[in-house]
Formats: sequence, C-alpha cells, structure tokens
Amino acid sequence: SHWKYRMIFLVNGVVWTVINLISCAVFLRWNRMIGIPDEFFVLGSQALLEMILQMAWIPGIVLMSHLCHQGMEATMYALMAGSQNLGSNISYFTGAYLLQLLEVQPSGKEGETRQFDNLWLVAVISSLAGLVPLLFLPWLIPDARPDEKLIEVTANEDK
Repeated sequence: SHWKYRMIFLVNGVVWTVINLISCAVFLRWNRMIGIPDEFFVLGSQALLEMILQMAWIPGIVLMSHLCHQGMEATMYALMAGSQNLGSNISYFTGAYLLQLLEVQPSGKEGETRQFDNLWLVAVISSLAGLVPLLFLPWLIPDARPDEKLIEVTANEDK
C-alpha cells in the first residue's frame, strides 16, 4: 500500500466520526422522515461502526509488530489490548458523566420523554470527541508505510 500509517489512522478516525454522527439522526428522528425504520438504521450504522473499528485495529497491530523487539510480540499485543480496554472503559465512564451533565437520565417511568431532549447533543459530543486523538497523530504515529522497516535489528537480537 502507498498509504502511510498517519493517513490510515486519520481516514479511519474521520470515517468513524461521520458514521457515528449519522447515527445521531435516530435521536432527531430524521431516519423516519426519509422512511428508514429505527431498527434497520441502528443495526446498519452499528455494523458499519464495528467494521471501521476492526479496520482500525489491524494497522495498529501491524505498527506494533514493526516496533517491538524480537520475542516481545505477545507482551506488546497484551499492552495494546489492555490499552484498548482502558480507553473503552474511560469512554464509558465519560459518556455516563456526559449523560448526567446534560440531564439525560430516564428512569423508565411513563411520560418522561423530555429526559431524551439532549440525547442528540450527547451523541454529537461523543462522536466529535473521537477526533481529538487524531490531533496527536504527527507526534505519536511514525510517518511510514506499513511495508517499511521502523527499527533496525541489532546483532544481539538475531541470536
């Protein structure tokens, strides 16, 4: 591929954000205006989001395999998986805090439709928050293609 890591991560992040923003249409009922049932719209957008997340995972694995020293592959994979899990948990807690902050706290009682008035705003904020890590790409991700060597192997590592 002629794409560099930074561009791969940038495109994945922007596509993920756009699909996430499109899924906000359900909260504003725009999908109903164009005749798409909620079930199809939500399932379709969630399937696309999962596909994008998996596509973003693969370049990360390739990058890590190029950056780790021989014999450390399992440790690096475990660190990457652990970091992914930590990031997911932080996003869950941040999302819960944002729901509370914007007073989206339904209790299941009848007639609490107003509890969902700001749900679209929570969805937009959480979607746009996915763009923040992209600002750090120039400093955190090497400007290289996946087929380029990133570190030199020393004589001691060959043994």
